[in-house]
Parts: sequence; structure tokens; C-alpha cells
Amino acid sequence: MLHRTPLYQEHVTMGAHLVEFAGWEMPLSFSGIVSEHEAVRASAGAFDVSHMANIVIRGPNAVEMVSRAFTNDIHRSELGKAKYTHMLTEKGHILDDMIVTRITDDEFLCVANASMRKPVSDVLRALGPEGAVEDISMHCAAIAIQGPKSREIVSRIFGDGAVELKPFWTKFVEIKKEWKVTNGAEGGGHGVAYQHIESGDYVFVSRTGYTGEEGFEIIIPFRAAPALWYEAIKKGEPRAAPIGLGARDTLRLEMGYLLSGQDFHGDRTTLETGYDWVIKWDHDFVGRHALEAQKAAGNYQRFVGLTVEGQKVPRNGYKIMDGGSVVGTVTSGTQSPTLKQGIALGYVDAAAAAPGKALTIDIRGARSAAKVVKPPFVRKK
Repeated sequence: MLHRTPLYQEHVTMGAHLVEFAGWEMPLSFSGIVSEHEAVRASAGAFDVSHMANIVIRGPNAVEMVSRAFTNDIHRSELGKAKYTHMLTEKGHILDDMIVTRITDDEFLCVANASMRKPVSDVLRALGPEGAVEDISMHCAAIAIQGPKSREIVSRIFGDGAVELKPFWTKFVEIKKEWKVTNGAEGGGHGVAYQHIESGDYVFVSRTGYTGEEGFEIIIPFRAAPALWYEAIKKGEPRAAPIGLGARDTLRLEMGYLLSGQDFHGDRTTLETGYDWVIKWDHDFVGRHALEAQKAAGNYQRFVGLTVEGQKVPRNGYKIMDGGSVVGTVTSGTQSPTLKQGIALGYVDAAAAAPGKALTIDIRGARSAAKVVKPPFVRKK
């Protein structure tokens, strides 16, 4: 049986195309992937990301635990600072990528991918005493508001204090007024009164994102998610368009961001992805020795971006060719709504990884010319 977010009924009422994703029933699209993609690039979109895993690490051993668990220097973070990091296996392979925030001196919030909720929790629990790790995923909801007008929308809902964050910083924001939607006609037509959020309640606001646009994420009590959804997409101006998983994928792909379970799934290392900047070598973390050995050897594939000539669309699993030799494999591909051409991410042999290198991709038995580029494919002004 699939999990459902607290916004499930809202998605049904709005006619979303629902699909299974990482054990959840989630909206793939509302108005259409391309139109939703363009709405985020031009204005703003609201994403239901309540399926993401939210895991708290707390107690006197918390700093030691996050130091061992993550490649980045999470243990030295300032209060309120969020950092992107990787969690590795002992072999150096990426178990998951996530954002970890230092909430207090001895408390951290890890936001991981939905499908990795249990594996990540298990690793953390093995590194510390009983009770140090709490999975709060099913007790909270999350909505991401992304796009050039996201600041105006978040400010309208929460006040100017919520948008004064620098990138990758967070804060708790007090709700100054009661939100309450009293009937289905206002809230979406399904006839169910929303649980309201009361003045004095707090929400957790972060400024990160997965689209390349300015944006914010709001973690909110489970019961209050429909009220926030209503505030963002149906009340006041500007408003956010509802966005599904399809446009979330094309937006992140245009930026060259990794997708857990597709661009890596237990068989790739941080060095291979080119995300070396999330490795801080001055502390001991799980998988460090394997990475050191790989770095010394140097004979590993590289993660690259590829642009494709013509109108053919590269997809996961397609072979990347250099002349008559297979030199790699596509992990993610799409027709870029912004560039109007095929783009792809994938791993190639080191000799084929230089930007500007001419390659081909075998797309359903036909060779399409491609060129290695350094992501992002779409550069923001």
C-alpha cells in the first residue's frame, strides 16, 4: 500500500496525474510537464515534497555521529547552517545524498531521499547510542516554493523575516496569524475542512532548492499542509503554480543535479560524480579509505553533461560512444524545455570526459551526435 502525503486529496481534486514514486502516491503533473517547468523558470511553483525523509540526530553523541556519517564537515556547521553532503558505504559508494542542518549544538536535521529513509536511519543508528536518532518523516509535511517570485510569495505568507535568509541557511518562523480554510469550496472542493495552524505555531524555513532558481522549503506540521498549499497557490498575489515530479526532474536535470536511484544507486562514488567539494578530508568518515584509494589510482569514470543535436531524446541506459567504442552510459536524459534540445547526464571514461569532446549516443539503434559540456545546461543570470 502506497503512502500518501497530507496533500493527496488536494492533488486529486486538482486533477493531478498520480504515480507511484519511492513508495508514495505522488503527482507527476498537473497542467503538463513543460508548462509547469516554464512556470517555475518564469514565476514560481509549489512542490509537495512531503515524501522526503526527515531524520533527527540529537544528544551528546550527535556531533561525533554526523562527523562519521557524512563526507562534508557537518560537525563544524554553525547553528542554522544547512549543508549538502553524501553518506557512503564502506566501499566508498554513495548510499544517499542529503541536506543536513545544525539545529542546536547537539541536534541535526537530515533531509534524505524518500526511498532511502530506512537505510539512512539504520546507518545513523549504528553510529550512536539508542534513542539518538528519530525518524519524524510521518509527522511533518514539506512544501518547496521555487522560482523568481518565490521570495514575494514566502514573504506574503510568513512575513519579511522568512526571506532574509542567505542560501543554505535556515530559521524557525513564528506564525503571526491563524490560517484556516473552513470549507471545501474554498480549499479545493472536496468538502473536508482543513486542520488549521494557530498563531504562535512555528514552521521551519530553509533556502536551498533543486531547480536552480531562488527558492525556499517549508517544513510544517502534517495537519497544516493543506492550509499552506492553499495560501501559496490560491490566495493572494503572486501565486505559485502547482508542480509535479515530472517538471521537478526536468528542472533539476537542466542544472545537472544528481538524482538518487538514477544517477547513483549504490555503485558510484562521490569522486566519480565530480562532487569532490562535498568531501572534507580532515575528518574520518565511513568510506573515506576507499575514496582515498580510488583518488590515488585515478582510473575511474567521470560524470558529465551532454548536449544532443537534433530532436532525439536521450534516456537512462543509452550507450555513449566514441567512434566504435562504448565509453559510457546515460543516467538521466530529457528534452530541455528551455533549450529545446536533448540533454543528458552520464558516466564516461576519463579520456572522453573533457568539455567539448564530440561523442555519439545510441538512441534506439541510431547514432545521435553529442558534445560533452559542464553543467549546468541552463545558466541563471
